[in-house]
Amino acid sequence: ENIEEIAKEYIKIETYINTKVDDPEIRNIMRKRFLDLWKWEDIGREYHSDRTTVSKKCRKYIEKLSHNSRQDVLL
Repeated sequence: ENIEEIAKEYIKIETYINTKVDDPEIRNIMRKRFLDLWKWEDIGREYHSDRTTVSKKCRKYIEKLSHNSRQDVLL
């Protein structure tokens, strides 16, 4: 039962990333962080940058998506 719930959530996250995130770098960062459960430090190392750099990129993109989503609701 728990495994099924986790699998459903995984698929929802994967679908969201694949359909809503148009930036390939951010999509890859999100996959590593939210699906593969990498640490920010490891993702940063992969991109030859600091952990805060990749986490800020991801956060800003999510904030942008959230803002755009609210704008769509208002229109």
